[in-house]
Amino acid sequence: MNKRDFLKKLSKALHTMQRDERKKSLVYYEELISDNMENGLTEEEAVAKCGNIGTIADDILSDACMSAAIKQKVRAVNTALLIAGAPLWIALVCVVIAVLIVVYAAIWVVMIALFAVLIALFAAGLAGMAAFVLQLVNGFPATAFMALGTGLISAALGLLLYNPVIKLAKCILKATVVIWKKTWAMVLKKGGRNA
Repeated sequence: MNKRDFLKKLSKALHTMQRDERKKSLVYYEELISDNMENGLTEEEAVAKCGNIGTIADDILSDACMSAAIKQKVRAVNTALLIAGAPLWIALVCVVIAVLIVVYAAIWVVMIALFAVLIALFAAGLAGMAAFVLQLVNGFPATAFMALGTGLISAALGLLLYNPVIKLAKCILKATVVIWKKTWAMVLKKGGRNA
């Protein structure tokens, strides 16, 4: 029997297998025959050296069944471990989520505090200027100029800190958006891989 006939009969004997698995087996035996021919055997001798097609098909089919059974058992064990470990991994996931939320909230609390300081500095500047007018009208020039100086210093500090605080807020906003997107992408990718 030549190689082509051998492979055709083997393919028929393996018809119950999935196409890609059957093709892998046929490629293996095709290469085995070619290797034997390269080692000096004739095509018929190389085919005969492979063995009986029925025996080969039975071995391949039993290996495929065992492989499927092993995969099924592995899936069952993974599912059992997932269920048995649920109290632990659910708690860990909750802790990680809680920590992320707390860190996110803490960052934004600091940002809100910085904005509150800016507003207070601008308000102190306006109050100092109003106090200047009131103290000047009431006849206390020394107090009026002290209030004006305090108001101008407060307003200047507010103006000085305005741009850095706005830039910091924008950077933090961009960073948190990127972090959340990457986190969700990672979660969805792992979820899709496990499905």
